[in-house]
Amino acid sequence: GTDQLTLKALRRDPRSADRFPEDVLELQHYLAAPRDGQAIEAVPGSGTEVPLWILGSSLFGAELAAELGLPFGFASHFAPQMLMDALGIYRSRFKPSRTLSEPYAMAGIGLIGAETSAEARRLATTQQMSVTNLIRGERGLSQPPIDDIEGYWSPAERAHMPDICAAFQKAAVGALVERTIRAARTYQIRQITVAGGVAANSYLRSQMSAAAEPYHIRVHFPEMQYCTDNAAMIARAGLERLQRGYRSSLKLNAYPSLQLGEEKNCE
Repeated sequence: GTDQLTLKALRRDPRSADRFPEDVLELQHYLAAPRDGQAIEAVPGSGTEVPLWILGSSLFGAELAAELGLPFGFASHFAPQMLMDALGIYRSRFKPSRTLSEPYAMAGIGLIGAETSAEARRLATTQQMSVTNLIRGERGLSQPPIDDIEGYWSPAERAHMPDICAAFQKAAVGALVERTIRAARTYQIRQITVAGGVAANSYLRSQMSAAAEPYHIRVHFPEMQYCTDNAAMIARAGLERLQRGYRSSLKLNAYPSLQLGEEKNCE
């Protein structure tokens, strides 16, 4: 029920993925202020200048976003092993545009949180089963968590999991490094100190140092023996109290804002 020009603008062959760059430019045209003699006008989108992002889970999206000077979002919860490569391509090939003067990226990272580590591991079995099913070539809905993932996958299928875990580490470190360096540049900070248990991560050390070097930002890491995790420090403090004869009942509560030197009645 419309004219032929509008019909052609709306219809797309599902197989014409190679036209995607042209489609993005066309969409930008329709969202911009209309020009004199423009044959087709998008209503109500015309003149809204809605910001466009390129979302991808491959290197192609990174290349396109860089070429067009658009913000880039990478679905690293789908392809975590490609996050750093995609962000590297996007930043190195970025061309300033009317939309952006410098690269602006976002990463989607899958995280699982729960009250305890055991429950988080149990919840993670849903994702582990999905990955296992992909390896098997089986598709379907996500499955509820199970108590024992070892009974679900074979030893060969389980062997793929370390690579996936490493890929998630790569994605998480990439996001952490990118935000830290961006904040340092924004506030003109010349030195960064990384402390705590995370400072013992060798991959974080190498990536943070490499990312800071082009901007002449110095990064400091403590020696490994001083990279103590909070849990280890709390355990050590607990041991000191135990050796001094202090005891707490199983009704002990957590006080997240407890000050140093302050004591609570835990009985």
